[in-house]
Amino acid sequence: MRGLVALVFVVLGSGCRLVVDSGATFHGCEAVDESEPFALGTTLDELYPKCWQVETKADEDAKVEDGDLILRSRFVEGAGDEWDGGAPGAFVYRTFAHDFLLAVRVEALDSSTADHCLPPGEVVGLAARRGADYGVFMIGPFDPPTLPPDYGCGEEALEQPPAFGVARTNAWGPEHTDRGADDAGIGADTEADIAMCRSGSTLTFYYRDPKSPETAPVWLPFGADLKWQIGEGPVDVGPSVAGVAQPSPDEGFQIAGHFQWAWLTEELGPDFCQSALERVVLPGVE
Repeated sequence: MRGLVALVFVVLGSGCRLVVDSGATFHGCEAVDESEPFALGTTLDELYPKCWQVETKADEDAKVEDGDLILRSRFVEGAGDEWDGGAPGAFVYRTFAHDFLLAVRVEALDSSTADHCLPPGEVVGLAARRGADYGVFMIGPFDPPTLPPDYGCGEEALEQPPAFGVARTNAWGPEHTDRGADDAGIGADTEADIAMCRSGSTLTFYYRDPKSPETAPVWLPFGADLKWQIGEGPVDVGPSVAGVAQPSPDEGFQIAGHFQWAWLTEELGPDFCQSALERVVLPGVE
């Protein structure tokens, strides 16, 4: 059985975190149809014994609050755009040695105003990393081709932006951006259910059709032929954010990801990723 060394995060004067070995080891980290609802009353400290690990640039960039895991982007001088040639964004992850499927529900919000008015290119979702190689599958808001009445990104707007998806990597395959069928989005109100799956050495991506009911979710491939070859060996995978620099120095790195739940497994089934997706149970659904 694979064990996990417990890590302690020491905050340095610069606001960065140093990872040190606490000397403790947890066992039983293999995930088999495991649900993490980030329930009310849960704290970040309670995730560590469940084999989750946390990397941030500052303490306040990751917290569990009001039933959400909340991750925030943060500008660091000289660090570049997060997950795009620069340092990773806030990252809460599990380490998978072999096959896995990880699904989450995530909403993209401005970290200050809590609305959907976000700078271009800032996204939230899932990240995967092995050594210096990484890839992300994330969402952000976009304006549909035809704007409905009462449309806007502010809290007062009755019609909110749909979510587009983007998958990009520095090493494993091509980039892909998708706005869903008929530019309707892969999720509504800048929120989506997305999944990342590894079978063998291949990484693929999925999203729940926003028109499908939660009691009978329909998972669609993100990019019909999008398959990244990531090789063998352990990979860190989990929720993250990606802030970017903007032309104005007062803008950028404004995004926050609100993750309502996660579902994960290391046992895919006879039809591999499809078998695992068919077993995903959304929280609150009997």
